[in-house]
This record gives sequence, structure tokens and C-alpha cells, in this order.
Amino acid sequence: MRRVGFFIMTPTFGGPHNQALRLFGALKELGWWVKVITTDAPGNGASRLEENGIPVRQIDLPRLRRGFSRQFVSLLEVLSSIPRLIQVIKEEKCDLVQFCGVQNFHVGIAARAAGIPVVCQLLGTFAPKLMRISVSPIVSLFIDVIMAVGRKVMSEHPWISIRNQPVFYFLPPVDTGRLFILSQKREEVKRKLGLDSRSLVVLTLGNFAPCKGHDVLVEAAGVVFKKTPNVCFCVLGSYTKDFEDYYRRTVIERAKNLGLIERGAVRFIEAGSLAHEYLAIGDLFVISSVAEGVPTAMLEAMAMGMPVVSTAVGSIPEVIEESKAGILVPPRNPKKLAEAILRLVENPPLAMEFSRNALVFVREHVDVKKCAEVHAKAYGYACKKAIKKRRLGN
Repeated sequence: MRRVGFFIMTPTFGGPHNQALRLFGALKELGWWVKVITTDAPGNGASRLEENGIPVRQIDLPRLRRGFSRQFVSLLEVLSSIPRLIQVIKEEKCDLVQFCGVQNFHVGIAARAAGIPVVCQLLGTFAPKLMRISVSPIVSLFIDVIMAVGRKVMSEHPWISIRNQPVFYFLPPVDTGRLFILSQKREEVKRKLGLDSRSLVVLTLGNFAPCKGHDVLVEAAGVVFKKTPNVCFCVLGSYTKDFEDYYRRTVIERAKNLGLIERGAVRFIEAGSLAHEYLAIGDLFVISSVAEGVPTAMLEAMAMGMPVVSTAVGSIPEVIEESKAGILVPPRNPKKLAEAILRLVENPPLAMEFSRNALVFVREHVDVKKCAEVHAKAYGYACKKAIKKRRLGN
């Protein structure tokens, strides 16, 4: 059994945590035992993994921050953490190290210094463009394999493969069987949340952070509610320490000022570990993000038969265009977002067609076992490449 050290920098449960959770058992069957090494900063990521039996080690794990002054200070912290990361990698007896995002290059440097194969995952376009352009070629010097959630996300990291590293494409893992069972409890969950059984629920799921564009979603909700008062927007997610003040001040206050919360048109729900259960209430899934990869939540919604309205960011267009399961709109445009939502609300046959297409796409392309097999191939290639280098004395 070979050991993978999966470094996750963010404290709040998100895409990398979901990947670790869903793939642990399947990868173990394929001979890869994954341990998550994550930050000890406040958040629900580590606890949710541990509750589900995923091995976790929490350490002081600095990461680059936005803003020039914060970036400079955090860069010093990141660079000074490399000796400690080397020690952790050795203590955990890692046969391979995996990390997400070029902004976390220090993990790759530490792994290479420890003589361990390195896999870099590109899960989205969350890092600023200038950072992606400037850091990608540096990261390329230390990694053996690239894994990416789509060709668009890959293209947004220029020069990441200047050493001709292979690229393994994958879609985030989704437990389709469990989601189908949960989808049968729709009315029960609506009652639990106090929703009118006759209301049409427009749903989104994602951490309460600026990149999710929920301020734009609130503006679009105001337009939709004026025309179709039976629509309820449910925003599922979790607060993050860095952005809680921003979110309450910018997003929730705006919803209050528009009278949307008072009239029950918009509800903000901290879903936590109940996210999948609450996902069952949706009739339509919406993504208003300004940066993404392929959101796990979108694939989960599709697995429950929801049509999608999404901003055309990250690799989302690749999924929507191939699946024919939704409508794409430009980011930061509440008018276009509202128009697309209304188009599906007012055209049930079209919504039903997208729903059927979503189910077919997920059934054919999204699977935990398939995702694990891609990971195992990427891991195996990285290890073989490292062995070959050692034999050549490189």
C-alpha cells in the first residue's frame, strides 16, 4: 500500500475535501492510502473528514494571500515553512505528495526537496490571473504530473507544463447512488426547512465567499421575484473566517434592503454536513461565480436531475455544452442571470429536457470509481517517473 500525502490549504470544507472524502475507499482498493495534511486554522474541513473516517493531520500551513501587503508577508511565511513541510512529508512516509493550485507551490518545493514524486491539481481559476501566469512556470520545475478539471482550467495556467509533464483530466467524484436516494426525500426536506411545497426552489451551494458571486445572485433574485413570486432562492453554504464580515455586509444586507429575506424570496442556510440532504429541495441549480473549475455541487445537482444556469467560468462551459443540461451566462451580469432563470421557470418542457440530459451525462461520465482510476494512473506515472530519474541520477 503506497501512501499519498494530500495537502489541503483551506480550512473550510470544499472541493479538495470532497475529493479526499469520496475517493478514500476507492483509492485504497487500488493500492493508494491517502492522508490529508491540512491547516490548523479554524474551519469545518478537517472535522468533517475525521467524522467520516478520513485520516487527517493538522499543522500550521501558511498560504499566499490576496493584496500586495498581505501577499508579501504571506510569501515570507510560505517560504519559511518549507523546512517544516519537508519534515512532515518524511514523518508521514509519503510515497507521493499531491497539492492543489499553483499558489501553493511551496508544497511542491518541499516534496521535491524530500525526493518525493509530486502531483499538482488544477481545480479552478481562483488564483489571480497574474499569479497564475507568473507562478505556473516555477511550479512546473518541481512537479511530475498535472491533473486538471478540464482543458479551459488547464489553459488558464500558461507554462505549467514547460517540462512536458503529462496532464490527466478528471471530473470531481460524485456519489450518484446516495444522491439519488436523497432526491426521493425532497418534500420531507422542504417541510423540515419550512418551505412551501408549491414553491419552485432555485438553489446554489458553495462557501459564502466573494468568488461565488452571490451578490450578483441576490440582484438577479430581485428581478425574478418581481415576475414569479412563487420562486424561492436558497443559498446553501458555510461562512469562511476571511470573508464572513464581507458576506454579511455586502450580500445579506443587500438581500435585506431589497426585501427579499423578509418576503421569503431568498434564504441563506448554513448547510454544513447536511448539504447533500438540503440539495434535494432544488428545482433549478444556479452558479453565479466569477471563478471556478468544475464545481462538485453542480455535478451533484445534475445527479439529482436539476437543470443548470451558470456563469461561463472555469471549465463549466465544457460540461454544460457537452451535456446540454443548462444555460450559460456571462459573469457579473445579474440581468442575464435573471433572464436565464426566468427562461427555465417559464418553460417547464425545456427545464425537463435539461433535467433528463443532466441525468444521462452524470450517469455516463461522473463516477467515484472512474475518478479514482484516473488518480491511480496519475500517481503511478509520477512514481515511475521518479524511479527513472533516480536510476539516471537526475
